[in-house]
Amino acid sequence: VIAGHSMGGASAFQLAAMLGEENIDVASLIQIDSVDPFHPGYEGDLSNVKRRYNFSSGGIVQGPVNIKGAGKNNFNLSYTTHRNIDQASLVQQTVVREVIQAEQNRRQQELYGFFMAPLSEFGSLANFWMARYNDMMAAQSTPPTSK
Repeated sequence: VIAGHSMGGASAFQLAAMLGEENIDVASLIQIDSVDPFHPGYEGDLSNVKRRYNFSSGGIVQGPVNIKGAGKNNFNLSYTTHRNIDQASLVQQTVVREVIQAEQNRRQQELYGFFMAPLSEFGSLANFWMARYNDMMAAQSTPPTSK
């Protein structure tokens, strides 16, 4: 998850684009009333970004809107200003939700890798658990060594 407000939003956008050039995925890009000094009028490809949120206070300051690839979630929070948009509950809820989702996805991938790597060695679930049982039994029957 990459997020930024104002110039930080522009930097977040630039970082996501740079990661895309290296074929690195970004779970979420969140721009909060972002300025656009780096890519004025940019309408490029951020297909490495799974979800993109662009929050605007409705003033002159606004990040790029027409981006290919990333899901467009543009919110005009005209009841806010550039100075307090980060305090809007929708912005805060979105940031927290995206961070939690990214962490849950990371943990699922970690667990998947933990269970699937050993299974490929043994070929079946039964063989996997039998090997684990045999390892446990062998560890219990091995007398402790003294130093």
